[in-house]
Amino acid sequence: MESTIHRYRGNQKSYPRRREIVSLSDLFWIILILIVLFGCSTTEEVARKQDSIESTKLVDLNIGTPSSEIAKKPHTFKYETVRSATSEQFMITKKENELRAPQRALKIDLSRKPVSKTLTIYFPLDSWELGPDQSRIIQRFISLNHPKEVDVTGYTCWFGSKKHNQWLALRRAREVASSLRKAGIKVRSVKGKGKCCYIDRKNPASNRRAEITVLL
Repeated sequence: MESTIHRYRGNQKSYPRRREIVSLSDLFWIILILIVLFGCSTTEEVARKQDSIESTKLVDLNIGTPSSEIAKKPHTFKYETVRSATSEQFMITKKENELRAPQRALKIDLSRKPVSKTLTIYFPLDSWELGPDQSRIIQRFISLNHPKEVDVTGYTCWFGSKKHNQWLALRRAREVASSLRKAGIKVRSVKGKGKCCYIDRKNPASNRRAEITVLL
């Protein structure tokens, strides 16, 4: 009876030890499982953040922000603003090998007309013939300017019909052009403009003329 009681008591003392061993083993496996789960979740979170950054770069580029440049010797970096959910960043989008010197623009004034010189020969009323005085004026003009080619235009005053004045203006231009050709000057054009282009509306004699124009 006493031995039976001792065995019973011995069995009572052994049970807690088994429980302690089992609980330590369980604790070990729980810790191991937590470590594995934590590592997987960390890797997944890092991958998720990386995917988020990449998608932000692809989606949020070109949001209308004007591009800028950073100049740093010896390279030029071009960047654009990238707007993410939390902040604004910039990414280098282009790099040039070297800084380019600014090109100097060449300005051309298209409105500027060529420099010219004009000699005016006057005629009597309803006349187209050159007198000695007009011929000397033409010769002096040639000797001073040495023109290679000229334009000649004849004009009239307002007396007479339009048809007659057009004919008279052209006759005056042809008479002057003939004198120039005899002197060896090339005449580029011969025109008549009757009853127009008056230089003096009070004195009709000032409009009875022919003009020799030389491009300098």
